[in-house]
Parts: sequence; C-alpha cells; structure tokens
Amino acid sequence: MPSPSELELFLKFKSQIEFGISLMTLNITNGPPLNCFVIFSMLLSNLSVVTFSLANIMLNFEGKLTTNSVFSCVTCIGALQIVLKALSVCSYENHFLQILMWAQSLYNERTNSEEINEMIRKILLQFHRIWIYIFKLFFWLYILSGLALCVINALMGDEGVIFRCPFISLDYQYYLEVMHLLQLILIMFAILSTVYADSSLIFLGLHIMAALDILNEYITLHKNRMEVNKNFIENVLKRYCDLVDNIDLFNEAISILSFVQFITSTILFLFVFCAVTVDSNNPIGHVIVVCSMIQLFLPCLFGEVVKIKTDRLSETLYMINWYNLSVTDQKSFLILLGVMQKTYGLKAAGMYNITLYTFIQIVKLAFTYCAVLLNLNSY
Repeated sequence: MPSPSELELFLKFKSQIEFGISLMTLNITNGPPLNCFVIFSMLLSNLSVVTFSLANIMLNFEGKLTTNSVFSCVTCIGALQIVLKALSVCSYENHFLQILMWAQSLYNERTNSEEINEMIRKILLQFHRIWIYIFKLFFWLYILSGLALCVINALMGDEGVIFRCPFISLDYQYYLEVMHLLQLILIMFAILSTVYADSSLIFLGLHIMAALDILNEYITLHKNRMEVNKNFIENVLKRYCDLVDNIDLFNEAISILSFVQFITSTILFLFVFCAVTVDSNNPIGHVIVVCSMIQLFLPCLFGEVVKIKTDRLSETLYMINWYNLSVTDQKSFLILLGVMQKTYGLKAAGMYNITLYTFIQIVKLAFTYCAVLLNLNSY
C-alpha cells in the first residue's frame, strides 16, 4: 500500500481543501467559528467590491472608456464572478466532500501485489506534487498581481481610485488614503477567496485524473497475465464504475458553476482586453490577462484530459490478450469493453463541453466584442 508519507501528505492539506470547499459553497453555519467568520468576511468583501466598483463607474463614466473605468469594470466582473460561482454550488457541498473522501480512499487502497501498490503510490504522489505547484503558482501570481495593481493605483492618486464608497465623503481629508487602503484589503480578500476555492476544485479534479491513470496502468500490468488473476474483469469493472460515479458526481456539482465561469470570463476578457488596448503601457493589464486566462484555461484543460484519458481506457483494455480467455470470460470481457467505450467528459449546464476548444472560442468571442466596443468608443 502507499507509504504513510503519501497519506500524511494528503491529510496535511485535507483541512485546507475542506475549508476551500466550505468557502466555495458559502457554508457559514457549520465548521469552526473562525472559518465561518472568514468565509462571511470574504463574501462581504466580494459584495463590497461589486458595489463600490459600480459606484465608481456611475460617478466617473462620461461616455468614453478610460483606464479608470475599465479597471473598475474588471474588478466588478471579477468579484461578481466569485459570488455567482459560489451561489451556483452552494447546495453541492456534500458532493465535493464525498469526492474528497473517495480521493482519500485511493491512498488507503491495498492489493496483494507490491508492483501495483508501488504504481498507485507513484501516481498519487505525482498528481499531489502537481497540485502543490499549481497552488503555489496561483497563490503568488494572484497575490503579486493584486499588490501591483494596488501600488500602481496608489501612485496614480485620484485616477487610481477604482472604488467609491458611498459612506465616505469626497471632502474627507484622508479620502484618497482610505480608499487606496480599502482597495488593497478588499482586493486581497477577493484574491484569497478565488485561490482557495479554485485550488480545492483543482485538487479534486487531479485525483480523478490520478484514478484514471491508476486504472489504465492496472489494466496494462495485467496485459499478459489475465489467466492468473481470475478476478481481473470484476476488479476492473468495480474500479471503473466507482470512477465513473465520481466523475458524474463532480460533473453534476460544477455544471452550473462552469456555465457561470464561461459567461463571466467572456465579459471579463472583454474588459481586460480593453484595458490593455486603452493603456498599453500599464503592465497590470497584461498581468490580469494572464491571471484571468489561467483561471479559465485550467478547468478547460482538465475537461480535455478527462475526455482523452477515458477514451484511452477502452483502447488499453482492447490491447490485452483477451482472446486467450475462456468463452465465458470473453463474453464478460466484451461486455466490459462495451461499457468502457463510452466517452465521459465534463459539460457546462449539461450543454457545453468543457474542453480546450471551448476556451479558444471564448477568447475569440471576447476579442470580437472588444473590437466592437473599442470601435464604438472611438466615435
């Protein structure tokens, strides 16, 4: 079985993933009081970002796109995306926790073959390391981008104020200082909520990918010794059904969330591209382009990989020496092969495939709308 170090590594991050799931599903009634307070604070901060950004747009917009108005739109759409995504999955917390428990069971799995145990251990460790790298990339890229945005806005003075708080008078002596400090706090809260919520989804998704690889390698290792393992077909079918159940569970939970992600990302890309075009000398616009694209690219990449890996399972199964089996086992094998030929992928709202092609289409659509908006802005 996997050595204790792998299981300990999982347990080390389990509480963080559970917090991310609670944050993502807005669970402010269960769990430690501190976690509930943090989740409520992050929800309140995101709603404040939406409100204060809209207030700034309504106050300063004069019919032409400016750097200030565009960045206000970007922060408004970004915070609104976080809130809408949370609302779309607030009733699916048990789905995510069930998948998390299933992921933990992968670490507790035992077989009579040391070769298979070592294979499971290596695959789980590999995907766990991938998640750690992605989390660190997410965390530092988003934090540094948010800090850079706030610092540059502070240096710009009043032009850098992308929030307007209705409760603070414009005549207040330290108005600029207060608004820039408020921007820093609210933007950091929004970034942290995004990082922890999205990284929890990525964690679950990577373990689904790990389970697909484990099943594929399990089939490959038994390629020439099916006669020895009399329970091979039964074991493969059990693993496959267990895996498909969790893919369906994950797909059901993120279906509306992915649809919200697609719509809001299209609008977000639109204003981010406008920000880069309106003020091409501002490096923050380019950084936000990278951050927003990574956020959409990763789930689309995951959907693409799941589709490819499920397709590969039936191909791997077909290549084993099944023709040496008895007639009864051959019939069972062909039934199993027929079951595994179905392609399983992720869909947004049950209609739109979550693939790299969808990612490209969203970027192209945002570019088109951006060109139209900038053309109208030139008149």
